Amino acid sequence: MQLHVRDRAAGRRHPHRPHRAGHQRADVPHHPPLRERRGAVRTAGGLHASHPRRPGGRRRAHHLPLPGRARRPGARGRPGGAGHPRPRRARLRRPGGDRPGRAAGVLGVRGHPAGRGHGVPAAAGDRARAGPHARHRRQGRGLPGAVIAVDIRVPVGRPVPEVVDFVAGCERAGFHGVGIHDHHHSGRDVYVTLALAAAATARLVLYPATTNPVTRHPLVLAATANALTEVAPGRVLLTLAPGFLSVERAGEPRARRAYLGEVVTAVRRLLAGQVAAFEGHELRMNNTTTPPARVLVLASGPRMLELAGEVADGVLMLAGLDPQAVAVARSHVAAGARRAGRDPAALEEILIVPTAVAPFEEAQAWPRRWFRPGRPFLAYPSPANLHWLRVAGLDVPEDHRPEDLTPALAARVCDALGLFGPAEHCAERLLRARAETGAEHVFLFPAHTEATGYDLPVAEVAAFRDVIGPRLAAAG
Repeated sequence: MQLHVRDRAAGRRHPHRPHRAGHQRADVPHHPPLRERRGAVRTAGGLHASHPRRPGGRRRAHHLPLPGRARRPGARGRPGGAGHPRPRRARLRRPGGDRPGRAAGVLGVRGHPAGRGHGVPAAAGDRARAGPHARHRRQGRGLPGAVIAVDIRVPVGRPVPEVVDFVAGCERAGFHGVGIHDHHHSGRDVYVTLALAAAATARLVLYPATTNPVTRHPLVLAATANALTEVAPGRVLLTLAPGFLSVERAGEPRARRAYLGEVVTAVRRLLAGQVAAFEGHELRMNNTTTPPARVLVLASGPRMLELAGEVADGVLMLAGLDPQAVAVARSHVAAGARRAGRDPAALEEILIVPTAVAPFEEAQAWPRRWFRPGRPFLAYPSPANLHWLRVAGLDVPEDHRPEDLTPALAARVCDALGLFGPAEHCAERLLRARAETGAEHVFLFPAHTEATGYDLPVAEVAAFRDVIGPRLAAAG
């Protein structure tokens, strides 16, 4: 997870790109507004692929079982888990061709009619269909009848085939989507993992959580997102942030806010089949997919939230679950959208929800821990967490020592930030957030330290499968 909320001077060259003679930035307005996309789009299911095989035809037994799942009699190839179907040749599914009994693989796209790209004006009928509350309309949730779409963070902490198998298990557990972090230093590539996961799932929404514009050029980002969309039409998002661990380990500074905005604008134009002006060059792609992948900005600080409203298709927003904090954060997104002449209601919104499924005493101890030496848990992934706690009426100093927080204050902090407690409590807290904020799409961000950041969220997936998901479905 990568966030950066410190504002830098706009319009300066990106620090990791040395200026060259004759290499002049195009004289274009900063963050030119893009025309809105209206309507909705039907999407096809993904690829159905056979299970990987070893030479000689033996299946790899790399499945990671989820707690509490019994093995069916005669199950093969997955120790401790459900039986895997007999391998068969990969084939493309028709639009809407998910298997009977599975949730439809349809994902609402804010203001985007079928066949219409960025920069193409919508017809009046499309605008009417979008309506004033398009942001709060969500189709194709993971569980039939669920009142809220739930995604989850999955790290590349295991060999890629095992991570892909785990992601497929997330689909079976009822999740709406999975975001996989983009950490080059792990030695595993997020986009390779996402492509294999797309072939192994039928309806799951997939995206990097999150990628950065420092270690990847905007043309590379656009081409990668476009290729993923060809594999999984309608199921791909691209999320961007200034960079955290990947950029840090590469020895590069994080992207400035202005530079991130230029990259997002360029990527959206490229995905729409348009020419993008970037750092004095004209960029274009020979092949594009309709509809294109949506591009979201991961944001927590007020100015980053405004940037998301100004240039992106939506926002992956970290502001907690307190209704006052969420309302203020949304006002910043809306301010950026209006400044660019855009409709705030047309933007997609995903709330990042820190999560720890455990007994209360254990789960609510997280605010009293360190993410790593010198960085408190509450300052990760962004120090803006403390800003939103203040908006919620909880004053935690920026220079606080985690161990100095009282258990009572830590419990209040947990309630304002996310889901911290037993599975039953997490389900009810999520329903309360739905009632208080109108949230319809969340991204579970399992609590971790730097040392445990690559552990697969086995407990969280099991809790969602067995308790949280069924409770959300029942509430729908």
